[in-house]
Amino acid sequence: MPQSIESKPSLFINLSTSNIESSIKFFTALGFSYSKEWSDKQTASFFFPAPNANVALIMSDKDRYKSFIRPGSEIADASKATEVIFAFAAKTKGEVDAAVEKAVAAGGKPDPFTMPNNGAEHRMYCRSFEDVDGHIWEINTMLGHGDEK
Repeated sequence: MPQSIESKPSLFINLSTSNIESSIKFFTALGFSYSKEWSDKQTASFFFPAPNANVALIMSDKDRYKSFIRPGSEIADASKATEVIFAFAAKTKGEVDAAVEKAVAAGGKPDPFTMPNNGAEHRMYCRSFEDVDGHIWEINTMLGHGDEK
């Protein structure tokens, strides 16, 4: 069920994008819910897919994003520097793999970084993808809870 402004997210992730339309196409192809209420010509707003639907993603063009950061600071070039690790949960290994496949089909790049054994030594199954702006996203499921399929 799509979120609305009345169902308040508990976390907002704000990132810059070089192309609002590309961001909309990419993230909706991954199952994110686009929020027209929170979007305009310079910003595209989304809610993460379940089970992470209480998280909002706000993609702003460079000019809008600059208005939210410290004066004199630079917007990170995600293809050259790791700004942060974004990770979200899936219920199964199959859901992890499916999320990466959706990202690739939408124009992303698969597994720009892969942990040894996909994170098994950390009791998880983890994969990643690079979005259309170079931001790296991880998807993982915890192992040992009977949901490893």
